[in-house]
Amino acid sequence: MSSTPQRVRYVSARDAAARCGVSERTVRRWIASGQLQADKRGQSFRIPLEALEQHVHNDSGHAADSCGEADTVAAFLPENRDTPQQISEAGHLATLLRETQAELVQKSEAAAMWQARAEMLASEIGRMKALEATPAESAPAVPDPVAQPQRPWWRFWP
Repeated sequence: MSSTPQRVRYVSARDAAARCGVSERTVRRWIASGQLQADKRGQSFRIPLEALEQHVHNDSGHAADSCGEADTVAAFLPENRDTPQQISEAGHLATLLRETQAELVQKSEAAAMWQARAEMLASEIGRMKALEATPAESAPAVPDPVAQPQRPWWRFWP
């Protein structure tokens, strides 16, 4: 009977959080409190899949309810990762999102410009109405061009 050593599979705290539907910070809290076993390499954690499964099955809190996909080791295997087509679609969606955000910023700036223009025109209308309300006597006398006779063109010459 030959017993082959079983290779331990690890996931990052980010992957564990994504599978459980919690934040990475929550996973790190589980590790800090001793609820979840993990190895720390630099600034990242490596969590054995068996330890994550054990935590999911033993925890009676929200993690057991929200880690439905994490119940099997197969959920973490590389063949169950995103396919190149899904990654390409994600890139396309990210591009569309950036374009939509840029268009939104542009339209917001245009709306702000038109709002400022409307406010300026409203104040101009108010000023014009105030001028109309003033009595005509206070306005300077402007000569009526129709009342003055016009000279013929030859009279302008000496």
